[in-house]
Amino acid sequence: MSGRELPAGWSQAIGSDVFEYITSGSRGWAKYYSEDGALFVRVANLGRERPEMDLSERQYVQPPGGTEGVRTKIRPDDILITITADLGRVAVVPHKFADAYVNQHVALVRSCKAVRSDYIAWYLLSPDGQRNLGTYNRGVTRAGLGLNDIASVDIPFAPFPEQRRIVEKIEALTTHTRRAREALDTLPALIDRYRQSILAAAFRGDLTAEWREKQNDLQPISDAELSGLRRQLWDAVQEEVNAGRKSRYQSAEDIAQEGAELPEGWRWVTVDELCPIVQYGTSAKTTEQDGVVVLRMGNIQSGTIVFDSIKSLPEEHGEFPSLLLDRGDLLFNRTNSPELVGKSAVFDGYSTPCSFASYLIRLKVAGLNPRLLAAYINSPFGRVWARGAVSQQVGQANINGSKLKALAVPLPPAEEQEQILRKLEAHDEMIARVIDQHRFSAARLATLDQSILAKAFRGELVPQDPNDEPASVLLERIRAERAAAGPVPRRGRRPKAVDAG
Repeated sequence: MSGRELPAGWSQAIGSDVFEYITSGSRGWAKYYSEDGALFVRVANLGRERPEMDLSERQYVQPPGGTEGVRTKIRPDDILITITADLGRVAVVPHKFADAYVNQHVALVRSCKAVRSDYIAWYLLSPDGQRNLGTYNRGVTRAGLGLNDIASVDIPFAPFPEQRRIVEKIEALTTHTRRAREALDTLPALIDRYRQSILAAAFRGDLTAEWREKQNDLQPISDAELSGLRRQLWDAVQEEVNAGRKSRYQSAEDIAQEGAELPEGWRWVTVDELCPIVQYGTSAKTTEQDGVVVLRMGNIQSGTIVFDSIKSLPEEHGEFPSLLLDRGDLLFNRTNSPELVGKSAVFDGYSTPCSFASYLIRLKVAGLNPRLLAAYINSPFGRVWARGAVSQQVGQANINGSKLKALAVPLPPAEEQEQILRKLEAHDEMIARVIDQHRFSAARLATLDQSILAKAFRGELVPQDPNDEPASVLLERIRAERAAAGPVPRRGRRPKAVDAG
């Protein structure tokens, strides 16, 4: 609040005015770690948005005796502040809290009885509080906040009754925003379920059922047509046609899902029948230098290819141009965690040449739009197949090219493929709009909490009461009581504590 006029009845204070005790945890407590005992509070246990403790991750210690154990033991209503790593997280220790101690990354602040700890904690999480702590001006490589930074932090000090009213209002408003955030957080899972249901409907023929009823003499793609399309694609990729190629796999009808009935005009085919080229990517070591972008498994996200965290190989790399991607190539993630193995996407081109890594398989698809093949593999039907086809290798799941070639997929007539794609694209556009709205709403909620806190400590969130004892009087009384009590003895190791006496 430096340079800004304070509300009526407020005073400007600093940390040492209202904090009785400031210390931080000790190093070397790893030798006290145990399966049970006292809680050892770490950075992850403190809040970023609310001054609450998060105990989903717990570390326990058997604390030492003597002054070192006493110095870092927390009490109800203590304020905890992270001073290294993720600076400026804050929590207030709740009442009836079990024995607990802070580690070296956390400062323990004990305020005097005439000040509400939750008021101070909410202020420290506000935009002004974070700026005054100095967290906005420190890089991640800096040592962090010093205890003197906490002792000298500016605090807009409201009358005690107004502190209570401010805290109650903040908690009421931020509870609403938290519930809204929790509701928003369920949306991605709902969107994914909706997307999966649409893909399932597409490959049951439900999306195009009405269109199909209006068609006359709708014919399936024949073996001869499929063979011709394969041959054209093969010729486009390499000079010689493998005319004598023989299928090493069962027929699609033999391996199709039992009881899976296809719409009229559809037929089962294997990936082997559709794809004259099924090719593994490069295992060469990539770098962040400019060159040919090598797409990896992390670049396939939600059925699309994203160009985040890209790495490259030199343009003169020996596997080029045979491993360069063309528009329309399908990339299949053959090795990943069990829930992600098999995810697929179609390459649509990029501003520079691209290749693909060895954990991916490139498919060139004839007779079926590659987007439909990718959609089928990503659909519930494809996920069921992937779970049955995987083999485990050192904690990761793998589906090799031979198993992929044996996958049976439904092949609609060419005209119906276009209709299915239009339907899927329309649903994808709608889903994209919902996702954009979700991101916008989540961002608005994040800024709303900060706006609430900013208004609170400008004195704009609750009305002032002229009957409240002015904060200046309260501050003078705190100082007088402290002076009468005499200096507060330092506890434990002197360099680690700042006493406000």
